[in-house]
Amino acid sequence: MSLADFLKEELVDDTVFTIPVGKGIGISESTAVSWVVMAVIILLCIILGSNLKVDHISKRQAAAEFIVTKLESTVGNIVGEGGKAYVPYLVTVLLYLGFANIIGVFGFKPPTKSLIVTGALAVMSIILVEAAGDAKIDNSKYKHLFGMKAKMLTPEEAVERIGHAVGGVCPFALPEDVKTYLDRSLRRFDTVFPAVGSAASAIELTCDQLERCCGTNFVSWVDVCKGWQEESHG
Repeated sequence: MSLADFLKEELVDDTVFTIPVGKGIGISESTAVSWVVMAVIILLCIILGSNLKVDHISKRQAAAEFIVTKLESTVGNIVGEGGKAYVPYLVTVLLYLGFANIIGVFGFKPPTKSLIVTGALAVMSIILVEAAGDAKIDNSKYKHLFGMKAKMLTPEEAVERIGHAVGGVCPFALPEDVKTYLDRSLRRFDTVFPAVGSAASAIELTCDQLERCCGTNFVSWVDVCKGWQEESHG
């Protein structure tokens, strides 16, 4: 068997059963195995999290507390103080990835072999799109690029998850897991004036300088906004 045939066989996500609704909803192998993984994790959480005590704890509770504390400490050290709010989410993803790969020992195909699963995990993160002030998010473009609808953070969430208050949100000094995209609506200007952490401050940069200042958070330039083209051509 050639390498191409082997990879094709391994990566193909076959439909294992169909839900008889409408024309039928096909359930892929990766989805079915993911459901099994989630069921196992939920069952373990129920078992380990039941009948908890403050004093004279059982060995089961001691083991559960040790696992949770160790995972939170490990992930917390990686993301730092600025990413503290993401620790429960990242621990959950870590548990899923661990069980998803271990389940291969029992004859199941790990769902992480599916490009759909790995792609979904990749986009399940907070992103920052820096755009021109006269541009608005185009929901259809955003959904086409990222595979989901855009959801704006509340003022409280902006401070907690990005580290900057609304009005001062900028693509600088962000938590490591916040991905930054720059919208091409900025490209029509020789220089731009992004905020630098507060509503009363800004800095003048060229677009190339802005990209470099984003550091390792920067992913790419995108086209997910509307409104500015009409005004620039009007």
